[in-house]
Parts: sequence; C-alpha cells; structure tokens
Amino acid sequence: MKKIFVTLIFLSVNLLAINVLVLNSYQETLPWTKIQSDNIIEGLKKIKNKKLKIYVEFMDTKLFRLTQKGENNLLKYYQNKYNNISFDIIFTTDDNALNFIRRHKNINIFKDARVFFSGVNDISLQKTLDKNIYAGVFEVKDPFANLFLAKHAIKNLKTFYLVSDDTLTGEKEVELYKNKLRAPLITLDTHNITSFF
Repeated sequence: MKKIFVTLIFLSVNLLAINVLVLNSYQETLPWTKIQSDNIIEGLKKIKNKKLKIYVEFMDTKLFRLTQKGENNLLKYYQNKYNNISFDIIFTTDDNALNFIRRHKNINIFKDARVFFSGVNDISLQKTLDKNIYAGVFEVKDPFANLFLAKHAIKNLKTFYLVSDDTLTGEKEVELYKNKLRAPLITLDTHNITSFF
C-alpha cells in the first residue's frame, strides 16, 4: 500500500505538478518535522522535471498556537508571498498544517492543489476527506501497547506517570491516554496502573 501511495504521488508530480508546497505544522528544529520535510524534498528532487518548483513553509505551531487572528495573519502572509503562484500539490506534515489547508482550500493559491499528508492523528478524517483531493498516512498511537511494553521491561512497575509539555500535541496525547484508560471494557485505576495488569 505504501509503495502504491508513493508511486501515485510521484506520478502526479511528474505528469501534472509545477508548483509544490511543503507545509509543516511545526518548526524546522524538531527532528520529526525535519525528517518528514527533508524526505519529501529529497524524493521530489529525484524527479526529472525541470518545471518543478518546491516551496517550504514552517508554521511553528508548537511555539505559537494559532489563534484566529494569528491564523488570519498567517493566511495573509502566504497569500501575499505566493500571490502569483497556484499550487498543484501540497504536502502537509502533522495535523495543524492539514487542518489549515482544509479550512482555506478555497483560497486561490490552494484551491487547485492535490493534498498529501503525513503524521496526522485525527483518524476520523478518513470518513470526511474527499479522496479525490486528499491522500496520506495517519499516525495511530496505541497507549495499551506502550503500557504493556513498559510493564514487560520493568517487572515490578506499579505506577505510570504521564508527562507532557503544554503544547496542543501534548494535551492531546494525555487526553488520548486518559480516554483509552477509561474504556468501558477495562477496569482501571488511572492513579495506580497495578490493577491493569
């Protein structure tokens, strides 16, 4: 499936695309973002299409949460910067960049683009995204697998602590664990994980 997805991207770029935007949710200094962005760019550079132009943006949403005003300013910035460009393909990394494009898909610079995404956690989008426009890779996290792995690695482990920063991603991770640990089919004391095992 992964090979088919990559082949479709490269065929699309080779046959149709001239202007490609790589829109990253976070800053370039985050290893995960850098790896994703670098791999996309490296793959695109292998395509023998002299008309292909690659543009890269970093939204920095871990450092600066997007308020409505901030998002409007960012959109105006992109519209001014790319005023004479209409993107054919947009690659987004992580949820914030994909959601930004979804909210503003009707804007001139974005409206004709096919959108490819990676690292997206919101699995519910599988049901709502228009498959003629969007394709990508979701990131599925399994809190129970992590708990079992930790319990297996540390035999006398009795307590788990969830530690997070105050970013939106961190808050979502904690929420994910809490929701999974409260699942109705499982009896679990979230303060003392001992009862889980």
